[in-house]
Amino acid sequence: MKKSLLIATLVLCIGIFGVTGAKAAEIPLGLLLPYTGVWAWVGAGADPGADLAIAEINEMPPLGMRIKLHKEDTETKSKPAIEGARKLYDVHKVVGIVGPTSATVRSVIPISKEAGAAEISPTAGTTKLDVIGGGIDGEHIYRTVSSDVVMTAGMVWWAMNKLPSKPKVVATFTADTEGSRSIYGGTVDALKAIGLPPVTEIEFALNQASYRAELKKLFAKNPDVVFWEANPETDATIFKQWYEMGLSGQWIGSDFANRTSAKASLPASEGAIGVNPGLLVSPKSEAWIKRLEKVSKKPGYQPFSANTYDACMIFALAIERAGTIAKDWGTTTADHRKAIINSLRKVAQPPGEKVETYADGIKALRAGKEINYEGMAGTQDWNEFGDPVTYLKAEVMTVKDPTGMARIGTVTPDMIKDIVDKVLKMRAERAK
Repeated sequence: MKKSLLIATLVLCIGIFGVTGAKAAEIPLGLLLPYTGVWAWVGAGADPGADLAIAEINEMPPLGMRIKLHKEDTETKSKPAIEGARKLYDVHKVVGIVGPTSATVRSVIPISKEAGAAEISPTAGTTKLDVIGGGIDGEHIYRTVSSDVVMTAGMVWWAMNKLPSKPKVVATFTADTEGSRSIYGGTVDALKAIGLPPVTEIEFALNQASYRAELKKLFAKNPDVVFWEANPETDATIFKQWYEMGLSGQWIGSDFANRTSAKASLPASEGAIGVNPGLLVSPKSEAWIKRLEKVSKKPGYQPFSANTYDACMIFALAIERAGTIAKDWGTTTADHRKAIINSLRKVAQPPGEKVETYADGIKALRAGKEINYEGMAGTQDWNEFGDPVTYLKAEVMTVKDPTGMARIGTVTPDMIKDIVDKVLKMRAERAK
């Protein structure tokens, strides 16, 4: 019996620590982002956040096992996204997936459900997720970025509270993609919530040679503010032709109003504003950005990097809790996926002890405490559908800043609560 016990112990040690006992086993985690295609800039911005998180996690790895990050490219298309998800689950045996974006997230949800695993998207703001996920019907899709309802409320709030004069006439100008339609719907509802419905609503195809006809129609009623979403290549054409036509008006965009778009469209887009996911300005965030810069090799904050960082941290903390407190880590990949699902909410939201770093979270879990991780991008306190309300930043496109965008302010959840509440009430009434 002693011999059998010794053999069993040796087998367990080999499984956890490797043959030599010097190297811990690895836990595979998936990262599914668009590294190519029309949303390649999203993957480029989010990726450094994941790399930074994994580096910090592996300094104090959960359950003593390092996280191995496996990356796949969605190409901003459903078919490659599905193939990438299947490869992550079936070949790399990942315990969960960070990603993907609004363009492909609904295509991947059934794959994750079939695998019995969770996804945490750091980029998918689409309102299509507002009433699904969070574990309902076995769909364990969560987000570390706010719904577009929040971002569009921030765009409208900024227009009404921060521009030199309050707009009296507004319009929307959005592309014919799912992500853009989500922004369009949220913007229209937010404007109706404050009693200022748009006078003109135009949807257009991306990457046209000319937008002169659309711009003429857009400005026929002289809007003070245009709420828009396109892509960098299209922005270059739109703003060049808008400038050449001598049109006026203030442009306010979403997460697509970013450095990539600014560099493509400046100087014609000088003064256009983007309201999108960001960080609070604080010593904590400034120190974090310095760490990020060492990974990204780029100055400043990269789009969605903090949201991606938070998603990785939540996965790692859930792994630690699953083994340390819940003691249901198990031995198979299926066990691991289920154990993570059971611990995700326990580490991401109240009533646990608030922790602001991964290291503090690990220490608290190992002391037998429940935790509530407060992320870089926001509190990450999920509602029933797995959605948080995160911070927003406002930036202006300008040639005066070397990045093409200069930060001009912050939008916090309390500022836009009234608009968000009214929009959610409107949508609930429509759903009846």
